[in-house]
Amino acid sequence: MSGGDDAMIRWLPRPVPVLIDPKSLVALPKHPKRWTKPNQLALGVAAGGVDLQLADQWIPGTVDRWLRTKYGFWLGRVSYIWQSPNSQLAVQTTQWVAEDGLQLGEERIGPPRT
Repeated sequence: MSGGDDAMIRWLPRPVPVLIDPKSLVALPKHPKRWTKPNQLALGVAAGGVDLQLADQWIPGTVDRWLRTKYGFWLGRVSYIWQSPNSQLAVQTTQWVAEDGLQLGEERIGPPRT
């Protein structure tokens, strides 16, 4: 890494619990016609497909580093689990989320204030 990289990416000593806005995790289809109402889906799909938890305000996860954008805001690298309603499928996922899509826990280890 070059000399300025340490100011643009910050690793935390260990993953820290956060709450994640589930709407900040997925780019949903732009056309509502591509959505099927849950009561019109085959039972196996409704029970076995991952629940994006869009009705929830926050879902639990962890953040392990921060990345500064050229626009001045920070992205947190978060990990979380998506699970199917029947609990047959659980997918551990890691991705970058804008800081305003995260709610910090007790430890308050948020993005740097620089």
